[in-house]
Amino acid sequence: MLDIDEHVVDIACGALFTIILTSRGRVFGCGHQMVNSLDTSDNFLDKARFKNIVIDDAEIIITKISAGLSGAAVLTEKGFVFCWGKFGKKVDNLPKKVVRNSRSINDKPDEEKYISVCVGDEFILILSQKG
Repeated sequence: MLDIDEHVVDIACGALFTIILTSRGRVFGCGHQMVNSLDTSDNFLDKARFKNIVIDDAEIIITKISAGLSGAAVLTEKGFVFCWGKFGKKVDNLPKKVVRNSRSINDKPDEEKYISVCVGDEFILILSQKG
């Protein structure tokens, strides 16, 4: 159940959860036993109600969503990626910003914009502008 005044433009599903992206760049989710703040009640009807997932702050606009077995990721209009859920042995209950690892002392983390994200069972693939 989703009672909002905007259109749904994308849907992504994990094993026991669903996230949606709206035309205003907001993300909502619902589900059962997802490793995040969506699973807040034992009441079945609560699990079927979509809740707004706040990514960092309310002003961020999301352009792409992806879901895997137990985790999800979003891409912002400014080219940042946030992810949450369970990936391998790592569990993040709330969306966390993904920062590119520096390859050398001269590299600056996040110097390039991300343009796509895809979530698998236990991994995230992120494509940058430089490929």
